[in-house]
Amino acid sequence: MIGIEGIGRLEADVLSIIWKHDKSLTVRDIYEEMRDSRKIAYTTVMTVLNNLTDKGILKQDKTATAYVYSPKVSNEELAQNLCQVIVDKLLFGKAAPLTSYFAGKR
Repeated sequence: MIGIEGIGRLEADVLSIIWKHDKSLTVRDIYEEMRDSRKIAYTTVMTVLNNLTDKGILKQDKTATAYVYSPKVSNEELAQNLCQVIVDKLLFGKAAPLTSYFAGKR
């Protein structure tokens, strides 16, 4: 389970790219897609991928000539997990405020 630290905006951007492609990607693949929309260093992308691997969200394959990353959890699983953290840690186990929020978004 993801802890209260959750995921940051940059981590979410990286995850969106990986889930969108639905295949294993290298650091370079992700970097090249991200640099079109924001100024970012290759090493920053590498650090974010390592952090997401440490959090258990991505798998890192070290057998290829370049590290490749793939999702360990789906975007739906991660969203459910983050919602559970919000309910448990911020809403003290009361899901009603969160369900009211989502009901109003439909």
